[in-house]
Amino acid sequence: MRPGNCRLISKMMKYPENFKDLDWNNVTENPELLANKAIELKKFQSNQRITLPIQDEPFQRALGVKLEYNWRLGITVNENGWSEEKARLQLQNLKLQESDLNHFRKTIELLKAQNETVLVEVSGVFTTMNAFLPYEKLIVMTRRSPNEFEQITGRIIEILRNYLVWLDSWGVDYIYFTDAVAGVDIVGPKFARKYLGPLLLKILPVVEEFQQAKVLLCPRVFLTLEIMDSIRPSKVGPFYASSCSAFKLEVPIEEGYQLISL
Repeated sequence: MRPGNCRLISKMMKYPENFKDLDWNNVTENPELLANKAIELKKFQSNQRITLPIQDEPFQRALGVKLEYNWRLGITVNENGWSEEKARLQLQNLKLQESDLNHFRKTIELLKAQNETVLVEVSGVFTTMNAFLPYEKLIVMTRRSPNEFEQITGRIIEILRNYLVWLDSWGVDYIYFTDAVAGVDIVGPKFARKYLGPLLLKILPVVEEFQQAKVLLCPRVFLTLEIMDSIRPSKVGPFYASSCSAFKLEVPIEEGYQLISL
């Protein structure tokens, strides 16, 4: 469903009232301002971790997604001039360099310099694709254009693997890995085993090389790995089961998990 010429991709967090009139496009381009707003949000929500007010949008913006911020709706993709052909071409040619995220890296460095515990949310393949194409188009692509689907997902997998490594090298403490539009509860176990699980198992092994960051798996991702028999308890992690509200340290992380490769 598209409200007007935009597509909702993420609901806004509960914000302080003085956030309402902010120019979020300006905030995301200003590391000092974004860091200050992240600290303000932490205090407002009584969180023990720093989370960016706009979740993983710096990543999507760097990929070329045109985002808009609506206080009531949430974060939307501006679809003025949108066409399926154009969107598919964008997906086929996605690129991301570490330098494309310099503002974001600087924000994290500023927060770490203040001894903050930083959590960054990272979305998986289907949610990344959904920023370009409506969800129903993605499902149709898996059936009618499998070669194109494989080409696009291969490109996104490489981008996400690199992005996860960069976050760890920048000093991020926690990464909340999710795929909000794709889960067993949405697509069913058969689709999850055929598409979701194999994609996850091409992305997540890179985490085993991390120097610092712990990875919290959202319930949908964790369940997909469970039905694939691809995860098992491990005292040393590096994966941890999490709730949908991963932003407070009440989330138990005493017992970790590791992947079992197919």
